[in-house]
Amino acid sequence: MTTGPTPTPQPSPASTGTLSPRAQEVIAARQGQSVSSGTASKGVDFSKINRGYDPVTGKPMTKVIYQPVKGVVYNEAYINNMSPEEREAFQQKLLDIGAYPKGYVPVKGLVSQQDYDATAKLVNIGEQKGIGNINTVIDTIKKDKELQAYLKTGGFTGTGTKVITDTTEAKSNLNSFFLDMFNDKPSKAEVNAYQNALNARERTAKGGMSAQERNDIILSIANKRLSSLTSGALTGDMTAAEKLDEGQLGKRVREIRAQYEENGIPVSDRTVYKLAGKSFRSETAWDTVQEDIVRSASLQWGKAAEGLKPGQTVRSRLQPYITLRSQIRNVPEDQIKTQDVVDALNADGTLKNVADYKAAQYKSDDYLNGDEYKSVVLNDTKTVLRNFGVM
Repeated sequence: MTTGPTPTPQPSPASTGTLSPRAQEVIAARQGQSVSSGTASKGVDFSKINRGYDPVTGKPMTKVIYQPVKGVVYNEAYINNMSPEEREAFQQKLLDIGAYPKGYVPVKGLVSQQDYDATAKLVNIGEQKGIGNINTVIDTIKKDKELQAYLKTGGFTGTGTKVITDTTEAKSNLNSFFLDMFNDKPSKAEVNAYQNALNARERTAKGGMSAQERNDIILSIANKRLSSLTSGALTGDMTAAEKLDEGQLGKRVREIRAQYEENGIPVSDRTVYKLAGKSFRSETAWDTVQEDIVRSASLQWGKAAEGLKPGQTVRSRLQPYITLRSQIRNVPEDQIKTQDVVDALNADGTLKNVADYKAAQYKSDDYLNGDEYKSVVLNDTKTVLRNFGVM
């Protein structure tokens, strides 16, 4: 949204017997005459995280076969210490080489257990190949079809062996997700609920759990926290409201609310919070939320919103009218809501001619009752009448 400067009220002209250009423009509009228009990698010991599973025995691979180059070692901190931009780029590399489970798409910038598992795969390959730099491992995989096949055959994702996540790992997984999403650690009860749900699913899963299944269990715990915060915020709990404005959750809430406002669609806080929680399931889920907002805009604004694509908004279509409204009514653009400019539509849903809209603004009750009209037109008119001896 472009925010235009607040127009500075112009002083009344000296007593010359004529009206100022601004006053003439206003009077012309009132009389129905034409109006002129204008317009770096970090890490420590990696030995404590799972290196995947041996494709032959199905047992966890924990032995360090190769000691990395001095100073180049990796653990969960390797990803956690990246900037959001570095993390997204690294996730894309992992996705491109097939390091994630089939069908899994990482949530950009949001760390998950799948990111740690994928990194562990690369470290394992590096140790066996004698490569001490993770980026060199990635380059090697791109050129080696056997390694590419190895990543895709499930050699690192468990075979017939049941793997039950222990308390330490469960807490670490949920802790990382909650810190990203809520900027807060999960409670002991939340960790226990996550581990119980995860372990129950692991005991019944045939062929191992998918990354999305694990992610959905984490989200189910996170959404209970979100639901509790939402209820609190909607009943006046300021602490809960502040929590909803933190972390990746707060960022997503602001993004969703801004998109509704930019498209001139009324929305409740409860709906915004619900959609924010839903959007974290995957990149596709976030895309769907945005597409639904665009569809809602098309239903509300008709032809004025035809052809909008994700990222485009009704407000961008209405910008010329918003600028005029700002200039004429002497109101900053950022204080004009998109839904306030519904008067820019014709009865059939098409946009009005800009010049006609400008004239209509000068005739509006809001303008005629405002200070700008009184100072520009009435004061100038009194000056002219005095010059002719009428007053």
